[in-house]
Amino acid sequence: MTSTTIPTGLGSEAAASSGVTLRTLDRGEAAVVLAVFAGMGPRSRALRFLAPKPRLTGGDVRRLAAVDQHDHVAVLASSAHDGLPVGIARFIRDRDVPQSAELALDVVDQWQGRGVGTLLLDAIVRRAVALGVRRATVLVSSDNVAVLRLLARFPGGAVSSVGVERGVAEYAVSLTAPSWTEVST
Repeated sequence: MTSTTIPTGLGSEAAASSGVTLRTLDRGEAAVVLAVFAGMGPRSRALRFLAPKPRLTGGDVRRLAAVDQHDHVAVLASSAHDGLPVGIARFIRDRDVPQSAELALDVVDQWQGRGVGTLLLDAIVRRAVALGVRRATVLVSSDNVAVLRLLARFPGGAVSSVGVERGVAEYAVSLTAPSWTEVST
């Protein structure tokens, strides 16, 4: 395993109080991807995948586990108590516009509302910025209140609505605000 422990910009107190550790997801960690998916109930899965998703196909798992630490990066949150995976945040770089990437976030139901999403979002944005990503897109179900709250926490003016179609909202996020660009690589 060649994963890297991820420091958060929120400080070690936030990570410790949330009861999680963060590290990069390694290429091929299909079991971890499946464990996080298994911990998500039908509603969480539908909110994340923007449609009912009772199971991941083999192709889904291969794509989600095909991280390369540059164009497809994922950060894993695990329980500090038992080491079980509790969430994954990822970005996948746009091949045509390399300074842009799509962000996604999964948190198992049992750990929702405990700050894990905030820690993961902070870690993946900092990693994206360190790798040259300056704009992120986020597709979110219009009724996904938790993700909408997370988006509202971005530095002032960083998030703009691109549009809503069939209950799916698209947001553009500028990652050039000082709090994101003042990171070390």
